[in-house]
Amino acid sequence: MGFDKKIKKEDVHNAADEAGIEWDDDNIFKIISEELTGERELDRMSEESLQTILNEIQTNPAPFTKKAHFAPGKFRLKSKDEKGEPEFEQFRGNHDYTGGNYLDKVERRLKRLSETLKTRKHNQEAKELDRMIKNVRPKK
Repeated sequence: MGFDKKIKKEDVHNAADEAGIEWDDDNIFKIISEELTGERELDRMSEESLQTILNEIQTNPAPFTKKAHFAPGKFRLKSKDEKGEPEFEQFRGNHDYTGGNYLDKVERRLKRLSETLKTRKHNQEAKELDRMIKNVRPKK
């Protein structure tokens, strides 16, 4: 049936390579891995944790590949490669998975979007989004 195959770290490596995701000593990869599984290193992960990472790579590869939300020259800001400019640090990091609980961030963003929809009189869309918000957290 295909479900009997054991997941190995090489499976994650291959999927990451196929998706164009840096994984070898990549801080973004480690941050996302830790947020999803509680472990930064693939070598230390259980098969279930490896499967979680593999699923995330296959269904949501974008956060793994984000270098920054910054284009050099845009808004007349310094290049992201000018490391000596600490005031531009926020443009260099991937903020999707850092700081706080990831699900809290998702829930807050969806709630803000729902409120915006309501103020713009898109009530049906807001109701559908509110139903989605209830499903952000796993049921206990």
